[in-house]
Amino acid sequence: MARVLIYGDAGTGTTSRSGLVLAFHQHLGSSAEVELVTADTLTRDDAWQEDALVIAFPGGADLPYCERLNGRGNASIRRFVSQGGRYLGMCAGAYYAARHVVFEADGPWAIEGPRELAFFAGSAIGSQRELAGPYRPGAPESLGIASLKREDGREDADILYWGGPRFEPDDDCKRCRALAWYRDLPGPPIAAVRCEVGRGAAVLCGAHAEIFSTLLLQDPIADKLSGSDLPERLERGERARRDFLADLLRELLNQLPPPEGAV
Repeated sequence: MARVLIYGDAGTGTTSRSGLVLAFHQHLGSSAEVELVTADTLTRDDAWQEDALVIAFPGGADLPYCERLNGRGNASIRRFVSQGGRYLGMCAGAYYAARHVVFEADGPWAIEGPRELAFFAGSAIGSQRELAGPYRPGAPESLGIASLKREDGREDADILYWGGPRFEPDDDCKRCRALAWYRDLPGPPIAAVRCEVGRGAAVLCGAHAEIFSTLLLQDPIADKLSGSDLPERLERGERARRDFLADLLRELLNQLPPPEGAV
C-alpha cells in the first residue's frame, strides 16, 4: 500500500502535524497509510522511500530540520522527489524547501541562509507584518488571517497565518507555478507554489491551510486567544479552506482526482 510520510521530529508543531495527518486521511481515504517519520529514518538510508507517495513537512521551526537532516537526510529527500516522489511543505516546511530563507531579518529571531533542498529556486521571506505582529514563539499577536487569492479566480480562502513566507523566485526559476497570492499584500506576492523537481513535484504554502478552527483551539496558544475573533473568522471561512487544501493536495498528486472512497 502507498504511504504518506509526515515528518514528526524536532521542530515540528503538533497542531500542524495533526492537521496534515487528518488532511491526508480525508483526501486519500483507505488507499494510503499515513505515518510519522523521524530524522533517524531519513538519514539512515533510502529504504524509507519504498512505497512512499509523499513526504510532508509541517509548520514549526526549520532550524531543527536543518540540524538533523543536512547532508544525508536532505540528499535522500531530494533523490526521492526527483525520482517521482512528492514533497508538501507548510509554513516552516515551505521555508525549508526554498533555496534561500529570510525570516524576521530585523528582529531578535532573525534567520537567514541557504537551504539544501532548494525545490523552490528563490527566497522564502517572512514574516508578513501586514498580516500579523512580529513573530515571537507563543505570542498570540503572531497569528492572523491570510486572504489568499487563488490561481483560478475562485473564492478567496481565509487561512490561518502564523509567520509563514512569501515566495520570491530567482531569475532561473523556470519550473514553478504560483497557486495562490496574499491578496492584502502589495504585489501581491506568492503565497503558494508548485515546483517541478525531476520527475516529481513539491507544493509549498506559506499559510496554514491544514489548521482549522477546532484544531487551533486545541493548541496551547488557544489559552491566549481569549477575546480574539480569530477562531470565529476561521470558522466562517471553513468551506473555502477545505476547498483550497483539497486543491493543494490535487496539485501535489499531479492533479489527479481523489481515489475512490476518499472524502
